[in-house]
Amino acid sequence: MTTDLDTEARVRAGLATYARAMRVDRPPLGEVPTPTYGADRPVTRLLLSAAAVVVLVAVVAVAARQLGRDVGPAPVQAGGEPVHIVWPLGDVPPESQATPERIAESYVRDVLDLGPEWQHRPDTDDGSDTRVDRTVRFEADDRNLDRSPLDVSTIEVGGRWYVTGARTNDGPTIVEAHVAAGHVVVDAVPHDSGLLSPAVAIPATVVIVRRDGTELANVQAPMTDDRWRVDVPVGAGAEPAAVLVSRNEPATPGGAEALASVIVLPESIAGSPARDLFPAALPVGSYEEAWRYTLAHPADPRRDFRIALTLALGTVGNGRPPEPKFEQLVISADGDAMSGRYTTGDGGAGIFELARVSHDSPWFVTRVQDDAVDIRDVEVTPTEVRVKMTVSEDYRLAEAHACGGSAGQSVEEAWGHADVELLCRFSVDEAGTARALQTLETTGDHPRLIRFFDAWGP
Repeated sequence: MTTDLDTEARVRAGLATYARAMRVDRPPLGEVPTPTYGADRPVTRLLLSAAAVVVLVAVVAVAARQLGRDVGPAPVQAGGEPVHIVWPLGDVPPESQATPERIAESYVRDVLDLGPEWQHRPDTDDGSDTRVDRTVRFEADDRNLDRSPLDVSTIEVGGRWYVTGARTNDGPTIVEAHVAAGHVVVDAVPHDSGLLSPAVAIPATVVIVRRDGTELANVQAPMTDDRWRVDVPVGAGAEPAAVLVSRNEPATPGGAEALASVIVLPESIAGSPARDLFPAALPVGSYEEAWRYTLAHPADPRRDFRIALTLALGTVGNGRPPEPKFEQLVISADGDAMSGRYTTGDGGAGIFELARVSHDSPWFVTRVQDDAVDIRDVEVTPTEVRVKMTVSEDYRLAEAHACGGSAGQSVEEAWGHADVELLCRFSVDEAGTARALQTLETTGDHPRLIRFFDAWGP
């Protein structure tokens, strides 16, 4: 156990200071209901009230168990396959699952029916900072340069590789795909949906697959309000496992113009109060993505909150090893939310928020804010989130610039200067989420990184 929670007094001393530091007015892109915990007791998002002091000993005990828990075995079916995957759902030759490239190749050939002109890039980025999954990119040959690349997401469980999703660069974003009362509900939006109009609306094909790999439904979905929605009755016990959404373009040999496939989430996720903790997070973009990641990544190292935070600080920190330390930890009564303070080896310090979708599942980072950043105002529009902020030290850009002068100032007048207000504009993506991800670097004698991550969602 670390010294973060060695004594009750250490946590008690931080509660009052931390509660004042936590922001409680984060605006959503739409109305988000107040989460409830326990016996319908309303709680402000990730902010513990003074009543937390009364149950401090219990909070410390919960946190201590979190810190000391070992990663358990992955949930498996009787046959040894992970419970939540896209493919293979039935039997395939074992050698097909020996590497991420082989299982991705099998998926591209056997499920998507793409021909030999589609080959995977040997230098494909692994697509993950946990090293338990890999993304394999396929591109068409030189005769088909207009084809959008295809990324196949894979994961290794028990010495075998499985496909957990696929998407072309211009493919749909599947916002929802879950079971509800014997129905499969699918909601998908096209890439750059704001560029489409009803006059050019294109229908899509939605294919739902059973757990044994057989087709459960094949539905033609018209585009309505710039998105595709289907609600397919499948009956009790149908066990839908995966959904594939493809845009119905004019027939072209070789296909794969625009498609996406993901896990269909089980009905059991619907009642989790954690939904209200997620506008977005690192490394996921929504509550459904958080569940999908959780189910597809058994025994993920992010089950240790320190690893989840370290990975996120490294992402926001431009890849520099931050060597973080965490203190003043506060955990919600149900154990699904955590907040506290961090310090890093490069001199950074600030507050963080984490959330998870179920007990003993990976933690996701929903907010990181360095002490040098002061958020003055947040304005939400249908297409972007505008944040007015100041930085208390002179700085230069390290990563992800989306800010300019505020109140009539030019970028040159505002950018890089301490205590001068900036207007930062973060775009809303196809799924309705805006995410701020920035790293600045101070320009003093001993430079340090200033990290800022926040997100807003529907």
